Amino acid sequence: MSNKKLKNYHQCKMVISKKNSHFKRIIKILSSSKFRHQENLFWLEGEKLCSTFAQNVGFNENSILVYREKLNISTISKILGITNQLNFNYLCLSSSLFSEVSQVENGSGWGLVVSHPNHLIFKNKKFNDVVVLDGIQDPGNLGNIIRTTASLGINDIFLTKGCVDAFSPKVIRSGCGGHFLIRISFFEGLSQIIEYLNARKIQILATFLSDDSQNLYGKNVKLKKNCAWIFGNEGAGLSKLEIYKNKLDRVKIPIIEEIESLNVASAVAICLFEMKRRRKNFYI
Repeated sequence: MSNKKLKNYHQCKMVISKKNSHFKRIIKILSSSKFRHQENLFWLEGEKLCSTFAQNVGFNENSILVYREKLNISTISKILGITNQLNFNYLCLSSSLFSEVSQVENGSGWGLVVSHPNHLIFKNKKFNDVVVLDGIQDPGNLGNIIRTTASLGINDIFLTKGCVDAFSPKVIRSGCGGHFLIRISFFEGLSQIIEYLNARKIQILATFLSDDSQNLYGKNVKLKKNCAWIFGNEGAGLSKLEIYKNKLDRVKIPIIEEIESLNVASAVAICLFEMKRRRKNFYI
């Protein structure tokens, strides 16, 4: 859906009806994963998050600054580095309508509709290590994993089709800007990812609780220059068939017998920090 009917700030009139096509479009972006991917758009809210996007990704002709009535939009434009308000899309909503759009309590009264980051903006970031996620369902888990991955200077995350939408509002908030610092790539399934990694001779480490898995902290786990860490669904974990069929190296985090497993976001953090500790190349 085009933004051509939207007005720049100086021509923008307040929207007061739920039947307005632009308002309905934003609601659909917020509520429908399918629509977000069709339109290649998602919602951002919060000054820090929006500023991080502006600095690292930037805007295009599809970007929209959505704001509550009576706000000083010039101040917000300066925060985002919007220098030409005549060429930017603005949408003013009544207070009641904006409250239906807003995803945060006591927010600042404005947000952005923006396009998914294009991988070309990360062209100077080398492929080093990669986090592979298979069937992660919880938005908070996925967002935290994206945040942890970005914080350690790892440039890539691979997601299988069964994962929760990486650009849903909850995942975006949990990611705290990590989405705009790394490449997020989508694959049909784990087999496709393994084939991709093997072709590039990347060491693959599958996190898997079994008697023949190696202790993460043991001497038998030898990490190469580039590693791919695979983590499975919160409930089912990784497919045993997929692991043994592809003869993947299996790694486990030692925990007491009374606890069945760790939260997947915690497991990712432990494995990645251990990798960085061994290499002695922390980014912090």
